[in-house]
Amino acid sequence: MEGVQLEVIIFYVINIVTTWGNLLFLFHCCYVQVYFARDALAKHIYAQLFLWIVTELNKSLMATKKTSKFIGVLDIYGFVSVRFYCASWCVTFL
Repeated sequence: MEGVQLEVIIFYVINIVTTWGNLLFLFHCCYVQVYFARDALAKHIYAQLFLWIVTELNKSLMATKKTSKFIGVLDIYGFVSVRFYCASWCVTFL
């Protein structure tokens, strides 16, 4: 998020700004809303970074002729806890 000031990010994480007609409303978020907004922002940043990495890897691996090379990337940001990840891994591989 190049060029975005930290103060602007914080403002939009802790406030809800909405319009109705020509009116502008500003609501302060409660703790739970701020918590979820922070997590949503972090997941969005992670998803965009992951997409950029995969795109750059794909561009660098492009071959001029048909090849059998393959690279796999595992994206685990959706796992909410280590316990859940370990349980999922056990179910998948054991």
